[in-house]
Amino acid sequence: MSPTQFHGYTLAPQDVSRLCRAAGLPDALRATRVAKGEVSAVFGLELADGRAAVLKVYLRNQNPTTLAAEHALLRHLHEHSTVPVPAWSVLDVSGRELPYPWAILERVGGVDADAIWPRLDAAAARRLVRGCGALLAALHAVPPQSPELTAAHLPPAAQWARREDEEFTRSVQRLAQQGWIDPKLLQRAEQVWADGAAMRAMPFKPALCHGDFQLWNIRVDPDTLEPVGLLDMGQAFLGPPSADGRDMEINLFLDRPALRTAFWQGYDAGELEECERERLRLAATCRALSLLAAYWGPTQNVTPAKVWRLLAPWSEDDAL
Repeated sequence: MSPTQFHGYTLAPQDVSRLCRAAGLPDALRATRVAKGEVSAVFGLELADGRAAVLKVYLRNQNPTTLAAEHALLRHLHEHSTVPVPAWSVLDVSGRELPYPWAILERVGGVDADAIWPRLDAAAARRLVRGCGALLAALHAVPPQSPELTAAHLPPAAQWARREDEEFTRSVQRLAQQGWIDPKLLQRAEQVWADGAAMRAMPFKPALCHGDFQLWNIRVDPDTLEPVGLLDMGQAFLGPPSADGRDMEINLFLDRPALRTAFWQGYDAGELEECERERLRLAATCRALSLLAAYWGPTQNVTPAKVWRLLAPWSEDDAL
């Protein structure tokens, strides 16, 4: 599906109501396409019984087992944790009702954190990221072993370092083939990655990691700035807790190090130990290169300049 087809995808009201009935839900009175999602078309629904819901139609290649894992994980978190996730979800990967997999989920309250972020002052920004740190800590406090999580077939913690190595190698090779990025950056990245092999291999206490923990997947109360919802668990994995901060590191903390301190204070980790700082830096580097390769060029949040900064060791001043 081309970008034009993706962004222009729509559903008639009768089609949305048919999906709702197939899921055992009331008809949808209104369905509005929202500017969210890179692999799915997202629609906000108003159901006839007054509930609000979200319909996600997965238009681009999606492994049904990944969707099923997210569905199982949301149910597990709702039933066995304090993490605020949608209370219910309905998943259909059969292609009977639509030629694409789709899911209808409860719409949680609040607003998208990234929507209000630009108008926050420094104090409010620190307060919001402290809350995000506490939210991530609550997720990581969920026992990483349970029958439900086993059924979700999450990538195992024992294979985390190997998966990172494979993703890094694949991204560097793709970027070299694309030819648009400075070869010196890739050479430096390979050197830093090789130097960090022992650090990545060090033992860690596994945690249930979100895998895409960033502002647009977090809903917050617009008045208190406290998180009220955590969305999009499709990239969840079992791994080192610090690595789950990789997207916040790329999108926020490189430019505003004081927010890094506030975030990990909210997480109640204090100042990260050197091992965890390096593990986070390497995970963020791998993530950034993977995104650059996927998009064949810089994005709004990920640029070669940011990768250069990730490849330089953090100074002690960054923690201030």
